[in-house]
Amino acid sequence: MESELNFDASLEQPRPEPAQAERRRVLRANSAWSGDVAAGVLVFLDFFAVLGAGILADVLDSMGGGYRLRSRLAGSLICAIAVLQVNQQFKLYDPALARRTLPMIDRLLTGMLVAFAYVGAVAYLIDAPVTYPSAWKLRLCVLSFLSLTSGRLLFNLVIDKLAKRRLLTRNIVIVGAGAHGQMLIDQLERAGLPWTRILCIFDDRARSPEARTPKRVKGRYPVIGTTRELLPFSQKFRVDDVFIALPWSAENRINEVLNVVQVIPANIHLFPDALRLSLASRQVTAMDGIPVVTMMAKPVSGWGYLVKSLLDKVLATVGFIVLLPFLGLVALIIKMDSKGPVLFRQPRLGFNNKIMYIYKFRSMYHDQSDVVADRLATKDDPRVTPVGRILRKLSIDELPQLINVMRGDMSLVGPRPHALKAKAAGHLYHEIVSGYALRHKIKPGITGWAQVSGWRGETDTEEKIIRRVECDLFYMNNWSVLFDLYILLMTVLKVPFHKNAY
Repeated sequence: MESELNFDASLEQPRPEPAQAERRRVLRANSAWSGDVAAGVLVFLDFFAVLGAGILADVLDSMGGGYRLRSRLAGSLICAIAVLQVNQQFKLYDPALARRTLPMIDRLLTGMLVAFAYVGAVAYLIDAPVTYPSAWKLRLCVLSFLSLTSGRLLFNLVIDKLAKRRLLTRNIVIVGAGAHGQMLIDQLERAGLPWTRILCIFDDRARSPEARTPKRVKGRYPVIGTTRELLPFSQKFRVDDVFIALPWSAENRINEVLNVVQVIPANIHLFPDALRLSLASRQVTAMDGIPVVTMMAKPVSGWGYLVKSLLDKVLATVGFIVLLPFLGLVALIIKMDSKGPVLFRQPRLGFNNKIMYIYKFRSMYHDQSDVVADRLATKDDPRVTPVGRILRKLSIDELPQLINVMRGDMSLVGPRPHALKAKAAGHLYHEIVSGYALRHKIKPGITGWAQVSGWRGETDTEEKIIRRVECDLFYMNNWSVLFDLYILLMTVLKVPFHKNAY
């Protein structure tokens, strides 16, 4: 267990040390540890370990007996499924618990025997007409145990290698430098999981000379600022988990911290010391063996994040290639219609409240373009070109954002990124909706639930932006691959014909 970086009291000026730039690069570039993905890999390994053991046992059986090779895939498949079910009950898909080698091997052996005995008992009770030779069954048991154990040991070895090279990490930030924060650090260090990285600690007393907050906790983990400074920190470095390590009796302070950190795209955990009535409705769970109360979770993480990213990249790339002749034709028409560049590059608020630049076909006269959208387009807006009016009506001007998706800045489906000075009824969006920044916990999209639900176009009233944000938060809380596909389908069928697009 070690911190990734050393900081001075100022967040903006980390203490110079050798290879500082390289550490920053690694911290940004490494992959986030996901227990769900790791568990999925273990399930995959176990399934094919037993299935492969059955096939190998069949091969050895045919070689020794001198008879034709016969497939016993059905029996192997049933045994593999049974092993997965029993291993789940034995908690062998908790990567933290599965790392203890001897207990893990003991559980694997016990679980495998229980699974095979269960299959044998069921086959006997239903008087299954298919029987397999005893020699094959014995080989299946021995080979399954060897392959299951080898797969787990290889998995742990690879994870250790990646974690030690800091290519696979769970980046942790702690709020609270007091006794509870030190207690949490003690537990994380005792767990000794290679992927865990405590980056630093934030404490609201850090800027108070009277509080005398230590510059470092346990001599290793820097206290670099207050809770509000955690927001810009999370935009510079990837933060996977935020632990609030404060006494549960300080409910007001906890709520204040939650209000600040809730916009960070990270899992927000409360490290418990004693259950309070007002917080007892939330379940205490274990994360890598550490008891926590998860107050907020990432909208999309683990396998969901991988699937959504893959879906975005594949569909965006295919769509861009298929539409390339059409995009070229649109670019030519824009060039012939009015002077200026074909593409319009505009800064907008994106993932983690960072400013990103989206690409659009230019739909306004070049000398009247409003980069920060201080004034949103309205019906019969004189700034919009004749061709631009058609492009905006059919949402063709948004198609260049496929480039943003391929670059990883955006997703196909998600909350639409808004311009920096976009207003509703004369007020900035975040001034109207208190939870506005929550929509930035997920990548913005070319289309979204708000757009297919009819909340598209000019925001001339406060209700329109309130309804949009409500749709965005509903999407984040109910995300699924099928939901994304449904929104994409509805975008094609409904959005080009929406009457409020100007």
